Amino acid sequence: VAIPVLTRGLSDTEPLVRGACAWALGRIGGVAANAAVGERIKVERDEGVKAELEAASSYAASSQSPVRCSSGAG
Repeated sequence: VAIPVLTRGLSDTEPLVRGACAWALGRIGGVAANAAVGERIKVERDEGVKAELEAASSYAASSQSPVRCSSGAG
């Protein structure tokens, strides 16, 4: 559920929002998140956001599997 919203955030007009979305996608990892980050790196012009995208890509590549969130219920 979060990945589509964060992917849309990568196109926000505010660099701070794009950077935060990149960070979150890097932490989530997985094929869809990595693809979104990789596509945005190709077109991002803000150097700060680009650095965040590259860090997210590196972090996701070093992760073994996507993050799974638990509701704690049970």
